[in-house]
Amino acid sequence: MIEIVDPKDSRIQAYTNLKKPKLGQNTFIAENEKVVIRLLNSQLKVHSVLGTNQAIQRNISFLTSKGISQDKMFVCSKQILEEIVGFSIHRGIMAEAEIPSNPDLSTLENPIIILNRIYDSENIGAILRTARAFGIKDLIFDQESSHPYLRRSVRVSMGNIFTMRIFKTQSIEETIQKLQDDGYTLLGASAKFSDPKNESVYKINFPKKWALILGNEAEGISRNLEDTCNKLIHIPMSDTVDSMNVSHSLASILAIWQNKNQI
Repeated sequence: MIEIVDPKDSRIQAYTNLKKPKLGQNTFIAENEKVVIRLLNSQLKVHSVLGTNQAIQRNISFLTSKGISQDKMFVCSKQILEEIVGFSIHRGIMAEAEIPSNPDLSTLENPIIILNRIYDSENIGAILRTARAFGIKDLIFDQESSHPYLRRSVRVSMGNIFTMRIFKTQSIEETIQKLQDDGYTLLGASAKFSDPKNESVYKINFPKKWALILGNEAEGISRNLEDTCNKLIHIPMSDTVDSMNVSHSLASILAIWQNKNQI
């Protein structure tokens, strides 16, 4: 193990000042002991781990069994660790790993979640965790959405992102067209209840192949995507509430979908 005594040590540069959104060209940071363990149990390539001596020693056998060599284990005091990353760490271990390469669109499996203009990385992490809870493995995000491999997204997902295929689209319109050409029905989650194209999620019959587009809570999905969707769907709710959290909405829709599949 390599002891770190200087927060500015170049060997741990990837971990510095993580309070600000940070995403390297091809690596990400996993934070939280449970998330790090799930990362090491995944197929992703891990570059190094950083933690307090106590946290590293607690997991030393596991780290070694997963191929993390001693020269890739960096240890420091809790105070130095917090100086490095820029915030308080309760379970003092982190890891740097490679972001998987963009999968081929044709390898994604039905159903698919699509993110449009979702900026909040914690919301994205919650979406990932919710999707996996219902057995969904594939997600597409557009250029306007935050990257799912940002630290806060990875943390909130509780490592469930590591078992998903994440596709970054350069053109969401072109990607949606390809999905439709491949037989997918595009559903758009929308709070525009007055739109005649918008049906209650309780009333629709989910098609065999479908993808669900989610937008941000303030504006929803973009107008051009609403026009492209085969169907808009909404969750009936009290007229005193404008919208639900996007991950809660997803959980409701997926619960209804699974219930209809079991009938």
